[in-house]
Amino acid sequence: HKGERCHFFVEFGVAGTLRVCHAELHWPPALLQCAWLVDHKYPTLASVDAEPLVMFLPELESAIDDVVHTKVMKHVKRRELVEGLMQIFGHPLEYDACAYSIISFLFDVDTSFFVHITMAENMTKFPNEPPLIQLCSLFGVDDGSGRLNPVRCRLQNYDYHPDWTADQICASIQLKLIEVAPDFKSLCDRQKDRGR
Repeated sequence: HKGERCHFFVEFGVAGTLRVCHAELHWPPALLQCAWLVDHKYPTLASVDAEPLVMFLPELESAIDDVVHTKVMKHVKRRELVEGLMQIFGHPLEYDACAYSIISFLFDVDTSFFVHITMAENMTKFPNEPPLIQLCSLFGVDDGSGRLNPVRCRLQNYDYHPDWTADQICASIQLKLIEVAPDFKSLCDRQKDRGR
């Protein structure tokens, strides 16, 4: 955010190595959840004699800026995608309003099923890779153990490019959902008949 600054405390350890030991004071609101900053591997200062501190600090600042910029850009891309999906499919059943890592909604064109979209960093490398999309039936079928479980299917092979805008990604997802809806309905019907 323009005009807002992050402040870092820098601690010198044994052998003149540099370590960011605390990075949560005066964060911009968009970066309040920032444990990833502390865990990131930053450049180290091997020896004050070999490289003056004044020469090293711009390198450290650049590394921190790169990490923050990458995280912010990923967050913005996830938020734009979630907002775009809400415009197309209406109010979601649920979504992550902080990290924008998941969204679930009811797809209701000729047939109805749940759609769960995940962009969580521990599950996908979005935006470099497409978000994970799972289709889920509205009903449960007997899996043979006497328990009722919904029919699930991962949506794969839909058009995607990391440079696309959120609108382009949303349009691709919508087209693929319309395309696979009849096949998913058939799969659900077969599973329901098998469970009877």
